Amino acid sequence: MNFRHLFFSIMSAALIMACTNLKDQSEKNIRKSMFIEEGFTPKKFDLIMDRIFEEHADLISQTEKINLTNEIKDARLIISPHDDAAFVGYLYPALFKNLTAKTVFVIGVAHRARNFKLEDHLIFDSYNNWETAKGNVPVSEIRDELLSILPKDTYIVHDSMQLIEHSVESILPYMKYYNPNVEIVSILVPYMNFDRMKYLAGHLSDAILKIAHEKNMAWGKDYAIAISTDAVHYGDEGWGGTYYDRYGLDSTGYEKAVSHEWEIVNNCLKDEITEEKVQQFINYTVEEDDYKTYKWAWCGRYCVPLGLLTSEYLNQKLDSPNILQGIPLGYSTSISNSRINIDDIILYESAQADLHHWVGYPAVVYK
Repeated sequence: MNFRHLFFSIMSAALIMACTNLKDQSEKNIRKSMFIEEGFTPKKFDLIMDRIFEEHADLISQTEKINLTNEIKDARLIISPHDDAAFVGYLYPALFKNLTAKTVFVIGVAHRARNFKLEDHLIFDSYNNWETAKGNVPVSEIRDELLSILPKDTYIVHDSMQLIEHSVESILPYMKYYNPNVEIVSILVPYMNFDRMKYLAGHLSDAILKIAHEKNMAWGKDYAIAISTDAVHYGDEGWGGTYYDRYGLDSTGYEKAVSHEWEIVNNCLKDEITEEKVQQFINYTVEEDDYKTYKWAWCGRYCVPLGLLTSEYLNQKLDSPNILQGIPLGYSTSISNSRINIDDIILYESAQADLHHWVGYPAVVYK
């Protein structure tokens, strides 16, 4: 099984499963995993984490220094990749050790929204639990409270879309590893323009704040937001016939592409969140005259700005707002570090990883 291209290779089967098995799943009230192979157990996931700690020890040590220097604790918001653990490696523990809140609003990509003609709405699910490699993660009761508050024109409940989307499930095992009692609200973000994002983020932040006040929940300690996105998808192979090769396909082109990635992180995701920075991120990633077309292929071109806007609006509405400070814990790619050897733990084939096909991984925490 090829982790990254699992979506493409099983898409037809997944769509059929989304339609035919939805009744069975709703009866069990569990969103079944896309990735867990027969016989896989949470103990095997722990072995994967052990391997990451062992093989990326030096890189983890570097992120620990960033954590200590910036006194990061009880993160209010994180931006996390969602690709293969063998490639992402140290960035997962670097991020999720800082996410201590019990309730996490996971804002993910809607990779296949086009299949269901979904756009301009927040996409929720109706499951009670999510099956993950670290065990089931419950859905917070806050989800249903949100849906009772949000205007009807802002959201849709669509289990079929949630069932075939991998950006949420992929990060849940790491979340549960560090916080065994975590519960989630999954929100997928399909195609939409900037004005629509601002409208939805305004209502979502209002609803979250209302519930938090009623339940006396503190941002960071009791609830947090996690945005799930990989960064650039680069190369001329394995992208469905599309070429993402602006800077070329040699080592010099790779260095220029990574430099461009850091430019996006530093200009848009680092330090204080502002609407201007969010707009700049959109300008980097989608075409000005067609927001449905990539300019620079971050899969989270919609969920990142929606999540940032929601967080900034939420912060502005707090009685005692503290500026959200984005701190990059690192950036890597599927070819920048040694691949974690987990082939003896889980049976799958990692995706192509070379100058003709690689993916970027952002890791930013906000305190």
